[in-house]
Amino acid sequence: TPTAINFGNVTLTQAGTASTVTLTNTSLEPLIFVSAALTGGNTNEFSVASACTGTLAVGASCTTTVNLVPVTAGAKSTTLALSLAGTVTQAAVNTNVTLSGTALTPNISPTLSGSLSGTVVTLNWTAPTLAGTYTYQVASALPAAGVCPASGYTNIGTSTTALTATTTIASGSSNCYQVTATGAGTTGASNVTLIAPAATSTVPDATTAANFTNVSQTSLTLNWTASASTGASAATSYNVQSCKNTVLANCVWGASTVVKAPTVSANITGLTANTSYFFKIQSVNAVGANATWLVTSAKVTLANLGVPAVTGATPGLTTDGILSAALKWTNVPGATSYNVRWSNSSNTLAANGGSIVIGVNSGQQITITGIAANSPVYMQVQAVGANGVSVWSAITTTTVK
Repeated sequence: TPTAINFGNVTLTQAGTASTVTLTNTSLEPLIFVSAALTGGNTNEFSVASACTGTLAVGASCTTTVNLVPVTAGAKSTTLALSLAGTVTQAAVNTNVTLSGTALTPNISPTLSGSLSGTVVTLNWTAPTLAGTYTYQVASALPAAGVCPASGYTNIGTSTTALTATTTIASGSSNCYQVTATGAGTTGASNVTLIAPAATSTVPDATTAANFTNVSQTSLTLNWTASASTGASAATSYNVQSCKNTVLANCVWGASTVVKAPTVSANITGLTANTSYFFKIQSVNAVGANATWLVTSAKVTLANLGVPAVTGATPGLTTDGILSAALKWTNVPGATSYNVRWSNSSNTLAANGGSIVIGVNSGQQITITGIAANSPVYMQVQAVGANGVSVWSAITTTTVK
């Protein structure tokens, strides 16, 4: 016993766990042990050692030890044939035990790590857990966009039995490395390791373009492009300075206004109408400020539009009988259109602007409709020019009846 033994999974070139086959003489006469032999199948990948010899008395037992010792991968099987010779009245006895198991290719892939000091690369790797003698081949490949390739590695050194190797790399360059172990009848490639210089933080790139929006008599919005730097070198803020002058070379720049990234605009207030200004922007991060300032390419002259003078505010009826109020004002040089706003309350008009009629073009009058009977109407007018708007006129009132 037993009549069958399965050794399970056994690593290639390693022995499995030995098993014992017990042979017992259950006949009525002694038997003579003849042989314990492997037959059929993978006989060269199993071992057998029998302690059975000579005569086996009635009721006596002896043992034979068997094992799986694979030399190639895959499923394995053979038969242990046990033979005993009979006596005068006892026939010979032959019994078979089926042996089986599976040989697995061992995983001998090392675990690779590396470091860089100056231009010297030091590689270290682990030995396979499977006992044996191994050699190691170091190979390298160039990364693409900071990513190591899966294949295409070129050997850069002879095989070694050591678990470390050094090589050199060009200053500022990156390289990928892999180590292949050979032994135990197989090979195993390590993980891929990227060796690259540490990211160097620098001052951010300078911003490259700027423009103006929301220009009025005393304020404007300055806009600029974000610095192109990313990662550790990205801009974290911007310095903004202004200068009131007609000639850039004569500018005396004021104190910086700091704008935190990612904001790329600043509302500039407190300006003087009909005056030339220049502006400049500087990118900043933890490393420092870029020495190059972006200076606005053209001066900004704020419009100095006059305030329209109201010449009449009278109630009336439209041709179709709708209550209305007519507002008239003087022309303002440089004005291209006018804004008119009105409300039934002077407080409302001052607080939120009331109803606004946009873009009254040629002429200096407008008729306002939609007014309730016996209601006061409060009105204002504002000039609009190419570079901004004037302040609103004084509030004018009339009552629609």
